[in-house]
Amino acid sequence: MPTRDSEATGILNKQMLEFVAAWQGNAIAAARAAGYKNPKSSAEKLMNNEAIRAAIKEKQIAMSEESGRLFARELKFCRNDVLNRMWELANLPHEEKEKPSFETQLKAMQSLTEIFDNDITRTADLTRQFEGKTQAEMEFFATHGYFPEPGAKNGE
Repeated sequence: MPTRDSEATGILNKQMLEFVAAWQGNAIAAARAAGYKNPKSSAEKLMNNEAIRAAIKEKQIAMSEESGRLFARELKFCRNDVLNRMWELANLPHEEKEKPSFETQLKAMQSLTEIFDNDITRTADLTRQFEGKTQAEMEFFATHGYFPEPGAKNGE
């Protein structure tokens, strides 16, 4: 019975399939696990086979997708949940009993700014913006995202 040419047909024989199944980044170890008599030379030959490389690539994609699905099942939140919580922290009224510290709100605002690629890039930049500001001006900033106009009363 003639042997198949996997290069021409793209069909792998049993030992080649075992090689792909055993492949974890080390072709020589995979060739050894698949039972090739000379793993080093077989590994080189197998890795030059387009059908083998395609099968390994397919295996990697399948493993990556499955890993992502398993990880996603463990997460009980999504990106929007995180963004919404940071937004809530940044905008909590200062009258609430169990309010976060102003620093916590500022950190939430800074994180949102970084996520959305705004101009504030360093904590030092933020700190300089607050120099000489009153507590009322900082609370106005925390609520509105900007400082009140000079001479304007808070809340106007």
